[in-house]
Amino acid sequence: MKSFFLVALFSVSGWGQTTSSPQTPSSNSTLQGQSIGTQIQANSTRTQLQELLKGNATITGNPTFTGNVTFSTITGNPTFTGNVTFNGPVNILGITNGSTASAGFVGEYISSTPAANVAPGSFGNYVPIAAINISSGDWQITACALWQAGTSANVTQVAAGISLNSTSLDNGLYTDYISYNGGSGNVTSCPPPRRINTSSNKTVYLIGESNYGTLGTMVWNGQTSIIQANRVR
Repeated sequence: MKSFFLVALFSVSGWGQTTSSPQTPSSNSTLQGQSIGTQIQANSTRTQLQELLKGNATITGNPTFTGNVTFSTITGNPTFTGNVTFNGPVNILGITNGSTASAGFVGEYISSTPAANVAPGSFGNYVPIAAINISSGDWQITACALWQAGTSANVTQVAAGISLNSTSLDNGLYTDYISYNGGSGNVTSCPPPRRINTSSNKTVYLIGESNYGTLGTMVWNGQTSIIQANRVR
């Protein structure tokens, strides 16, 4: 909520009953769901909320905002501890300073690449190429793995997948199979993006499999293979 500023709000509901003489809340107030409604009225909502959002107010309860709400930069660090509901359109500006989202916040980004080239497993068996650890949340996972050409190779198929298992697929939908005709060139395998919505910590793997007659010196490349995750909510 650090990058929000309320500039237009028609009304606020769900915070108790309003009175005819609203009080101006302090910038660092702790306001509970039942009492905050006595401080904010339709005619003074904008002023009162701007004052709250200038400081480090803690707002508890489950407030509901109605009308059109637009946010831009604010100077404080308000904290909403309840479930805030917006019944009208909400416009939230993205960051423009090149910063990254903190752990646990929407926009959090995690990635991992192998420390070195990864040797393929035996015919038709998956090996772990890279892994990331995600915390509870709703994540989108993407990955790509480069099958690097070598000498004396006769490969018929390679595949990369996103899996919760390190040496097998837990869901075949998130795999990219590439067929060879006895070839030995470089191939990049990128499985479809995968959503993982979890209430506990998980390890997510980029795994690779190859079918071959003669393997030669081919490997999964450690510099151009990657698995990454974005917290979407």
